[in-house]
Amino acid sequence: KRYDLRNALVPAADIKEGTSCAVMLEGRAYRGTVICPGTPDNDVHQVRLVDFGTPHSFTELYTLSSYFYAMPALAVECSLAHIGRLDEDPVWPEGAAAYLEETLADCFVKVKTLDTTHTPLVELYVEPSGSNRNESLYINRELVMERYAKWVEDAL
Repeated sequence: KRYDLRNALVPAADIKEGTSCAVMLEGRAYRGTVICPGTPDNDVHQVRLVDFGTPHSFTELYTLSSYFYAMPALAVECSLAHIGRLDEDPVWPEGAAAYLEETLADCFVKVKTLDTTHTPLVELYVEPSGSNRNESLYINRELVMERYAKWVEDAL
């Protein structure tokens, strides 16, 4: 279904946290949800892309037909179970993200959800393409073995 965004700007008065919208990024339209609206002095809105989970800044938000929200989000916020940042790291090291990107590329990822009380806790398992191994690679443990994280027993 084609949808024309040109005449569909969301009125500034209607923009608040949680507003569903469409945004344009690099010439393509994406579904989004406002996570931090702009102010009268600053019309830059923080929007989380529904299908990627990433936040971006936009000055123009577009109304989106309910047709496009019939599909569930393709990204879900979650946390890896049983691991935490190393004590000396105030944030996750960039190497951890690079390791995940490299390890998960071109793989079938199995997700086991352990708890959904708050942010879901998950375990990730992959079978790298072309691998002769009989068992899946347990990513949570691998992050600890690679010294990007420490093991934490979650209170499930």
